[in-house]
Amino acid sequence: MQLQIKNLLSNRSRIYILCEFAFLAGIFIFCAYWAHLLPLDAGPDEKMRYDIPLYIYEHGRLPHGGDPSIRNPVWGTSYAFLPILSYIISALFMKIMSIFSTDPQQLLWAARLVSACFTTGAVFFVFRAGKKLFDGYSKWFFVCLVAVLPEALFMGVYVNNDAMAICCGAAIIYYWLVGMERNWDVPSCILLGLWLGLCAMSYLNAYGFLLCSIFVFTLSCLTTDKKQIDWKYWLKRGILVAAAGLLVCGWWFVRNYMIYDGDWLGLATSNDFADRYAQEQFRPSTALSSGRAQGYSVFSMLTGPWMVRVLCGFVGVFGQLQYWVEPWIIILYYILFLGGLLGCLMQLKKMFRLRKNGEIQRKAVFNWGMLIAALTPFILNFYHSYCVDFQPQGRYILPGLVPMMYFTVCGVTYLAERFIPRAKYRNILSAVLCSALVLITIKEFFRIY
Repeated sequence: MQLQIKNLLSNRSRIYILCEFAFLAGIFIFCAYWAHLLPLDAGPDEKMRYDIPLYIYEHGRLPHGGDPSIRNPVWGTSYAFLPILSYIISALFMKIMSIFSTDPQQLLWAARLVSACFTTGAVFFVFRAGKKLFDGYSKWFFVCLVAVLPEALFMGVYVNNDAMAICCGAAIIYYWLVGMERNWDVPSCILLGLWLGLCAMSYLNAYGFLLCSIFVFTLSCLTTDKKQIDWKYWLKRGILVAAAGLLVCGWWFVRNYMIYDGDWLGLATSNDFADRYAQEQFRPSTALSSGRAQGYSVFSMLTGPWMVRVLCGFVGVFGQLQYWVEPWIIILYYILFLGGLLGCLMQLKKMFRLRKNGEIQRKAVFNWGMLIAALTPFILNFYHSYCVDFQPQGRYILPGLVPMMYFTVCGVTYLAERFIPRAKYRNILSAVLCSALVLITIKEFFRIY
């Protein structure tokens, strides 16, 4: 009897692994296929972004952000001032492709495959994290919410940094869970540090994960021993995480410091070039393109068209922001999001109560970290639109995708368990929702493209 149970569990594990592999392969093939079909500039600023890997491919070196050959005539600056690791990998893919073909469309496809790889990688880590966070079909619901959100999947089909940022966020969340499970042993610290370094080389809107990781690591590490705080252990492990991260990203900031006269982030130098070479309305010093300069107040932005476009764009807008998913799809997603919010509010104390019986609860620490990670990209996006450049785009809050979907699943699962007593029917509901989300995304890509 025990042998039969063991064989049954083993067979189920094999089936799950095969399903997981098939799903990941499907995501990659889907992204790679659409990336191959689309012409250049199929996504926001793709031509301006593609200038960077193309320059590296042609010259064999990293560009100065102000190089006239890549400096945009409208904005007066380039994406080379920002972290470009994704573009470096794209240039490597282009070099490999050039062995077989130097056709411009094939080289562009090679550059785009990096985004497809990062999108697939994000789903891989969501699978890993979902197994630790949810039971039954809830983990598949979690995966589908992240993997087939139209806007998130669109990040896998053109040259951008967003796909890398989402992947880094998913990996960091997974290694939070691993680190807490293993009481932050050496391998978990090194792996968290490496992904934090990659996150620093992805997208500025993803930098909230650096802050969240300090919070999660510190509180969970200091509570490994319930009797006393071991500051020495925390310091040693913290240095290990930081060292691993700096090993990945440190060279970039040192390079910036050297070639941009002490500007280690490159932002001040980028603004200086924009002031000199951008069109008048887009110069940072005049701030004519900011929401504040256009007469918007904080309240009007949060309650007006800016907020609507950001929230709708988070679900799906393709091309140069001209191809929107159908309104009913956006409504469906926000019904799920509101259901998740309601379910989380109903268990707010349980989810976010840090102390219980005098001890810090690691699950609450994780939840607080996820909440900060979900809110930070939105705050940064709002600040940039209000103070710098009015850009009502939902893709700017995608670094918070995985935490947002985590809370959605937590809330929806809570409501399902409360109002649908039988697990069988909950699983059926989850399967229906997952299938619907997948089919909706496939339908929208075929409808638009």
